[in-house]
Amino acid sequence: MKFLRCIRLSTVVLFIMFSNPAFSQSHDVDIFSLSLHELLEVEVFTASQETETAAESAAIISVITSDQLKQWGVNSLHDVMSYVPGVVKGETYLGQTTQTFRGVTPGLFNNKSLYLINGHPSYESLFGSTLLDYLPIDMVERIEIVRSPASVLYGTNSMSGVINIITKQGEENQDVVSLRVGSNKHKYGSIVHHSENLSIAASLQRDDGYKYGGTVDEFSNPVDLDYQYDLENVFIDFYKDDWRINASVFNREKALFGVNPVVWHNGIFETNVGYLDINNKQKFGSGEFNTWLRYDNSDKDIHLGAFPGPTSDPATVINTVERYSLELQYKDSISNNLKYIVGASYEKQDSDPLIFISDIDGSLASTAFPDSHETSTVAAYTQFKYEFNQNTIFIAGLRAEDNSDNGRSNVMPKLGMTYQVMPKTYLKLLYSEAFRTPMFIERYVNLGGVLFGDPDLKRETIQTFEIAVESQLNSKNSIQAVLYNLDLEDEILRVPEPSPSTATNYVNGAGKEMTGLELEWKSILSNNLELIANAAFVEGEDKSLGEKDAPLIANDTANLILTYQMSNDWTASVVAQHIGKRDVVNSDTDVRSTLGSYELINISSTYSYKQHEVSVTLNNILDEDYTYPEPVRRKIDDVPGGPGRVYYLTYRYSY
Repeated sequence: MKFLRCIRLSTVVLFIMFSNPAFSQSHDVDIFSLSLHELLEVEVFTASQETETAAESAAIISVITSDQLKQWGVNSLHDVMSYVPGVVKGETYLGQTTQTFRGVTPGLFNNKSLYLINGHPSYESLFGSTLLDYLPIDMVERIEIVRSPASVLYGTNSMSGVINIITKQGEENQDVVSLRVGSNKHKYGSIVHHSENLSIAASLQRDDGYKYGGTVDEFSNPVDLDYQYDLENVFIDFYKDDWRINASVFNREKALFGVNPVVWHNGIFETNVGYLDINNKQKFGSGEFNTWLRYDNSDKDIHLGAFPGPTSDPATVINTVERYSLELQYKDSISNNLKYIVGASYEKQDSDPLIFISDIDGSLASTAFPDSHETSTVAAYTQFKYEFNQNTIFIAGLRAEDNSDNGRSNVMPKLGMTYQVMPKTYLKLLYSEAFRTPMFIERYVNLGGVLFGDPDLKRETIQTFEIAVESQLNSKNSIQAVLYNLDLEDEILRVPEPSPSTATNYVNGAGKEMTGLELEWKSILSNNLELIANAAFVEGEDKSLGEKDAPLIANDTANLILTYQMSNDWTASVVAQHIGKRDVVNSDTDVRSTLGSYELINISSTYSYKQHEVSVTLNNILDEDYTYPEPVRRKIDDVPGGPGRVYYLTYRYSY
């Protein structure tokens, strides 16, 4: 019922726009000049590492463009992921933003889907978590989201999907200076510059964060803080002939409100990340030979108000991890209809000790793991793409890896078929498997009364079967319908010990078996109005908890996005979201409780005049009070979910 109220309010807003004579005039220019047919023919790369159209690709793909990011008033890439069918945004009590794909709950860290920047895996090796603030949004050309496992080509972490953020390049792109202010003393500035062979961008954000309070943890410790969110980044993209070099440095300071009940006090999670990605392409015979050299460094300072309890001295958790990788890949064709990819990679990860240092005298307060750790992985993969005829495409791939800690994996297959049953209507049958290798903290952490790792953890694996139909119904309407079943095995979980213990343990759980349906309709309702509507339904069994109706999962979600061109220079968008209710099972009492559903409405309007552009965005205009269930300890039912009603004013100057 609440979501119907959202839809009604959205309709009223649009009716006002249409009714206003200043806005309802006809226009000669169709602002949605990129028709649905052309959108279906947009070339994507992420699903198969072969250039192909989204429609013919043997994968379930969503594409979000730079224009849509601007029209929808998106300030954070974390937010826009939840506009995709079956994806739910969350926050954890360690100051981490997560995305749940298809009921595969990531837990404390965002490590069960893989995020790429121009193909570079952007996760750090201690937690495996991904942060999406490496580059300004004005630098993004498009985002390709593959909503299915993709370990065959991308390896670990690509359990429930792969998200590839592709940046703009080339001097045909305008340089942009952007300034933004908003609620909670939000201040943001960015600059993007493009030349013939170089694109460079930088941004700075200061945000006091929304006030979160009025609750306590399971030991009655108060939770009361401003959810601060500050960041700086610099991103460089050099491209010439057969070379492409990406580099980024990034700092983020975000509030947390407790690492665990014993380490509970409010503090700041400071992350410093740098990475370098070097790619060289060479013609080799009739094919193409690719070499990638990649390096990542992540340095973390987690500032705790107290350790090990509320009467103790404040402390800082410190750790540095590095990742080095080399990947070699060859692409060629056996015939006009049969293409193949073969590749191999080597990766080495090093972690310094994870220790607690007293803020009073700099002494060692405690250790989570006292020794440095190192792991290496060798992997090999191959993929074949066969065009049987003009209507039928088959794809098949395999991957295997040997990890120094986990040993050899099983061979992970990928199989798919795309069949054009009638013009512009495609049937897809897909099967894929993926895995995630345990991270350092999951194996080695040993912190008395708080958290214990397991060096014998197995990889978690997932198998997914999908049936999909994608169709351009006519020149102004397209649909996508996906039915899937997934089986998650050996799921890596943090399992709380019964009270009075305050500890949690990393274990391999039995996993989940989920079945879901995803629907999306895109329509150009008129030359001035575009509609995107999607919904997702998922349910299944949590085999680890023995729960037939898996808790912590929103069984139904929906999005409605309306974009209206009021004039050639003025656009407005309404985004309405529904997140269904979720159940929580208390780990001590086994009592099942329910968190209610919530609805969010965001409105954004952008006016352009020559080189100038002004945008106004109002988020959560219903002033919803919402929270996310806490998926780790399962002893409290909520964590910070988001601010109330907030506004942002953005100015862009293009030159």
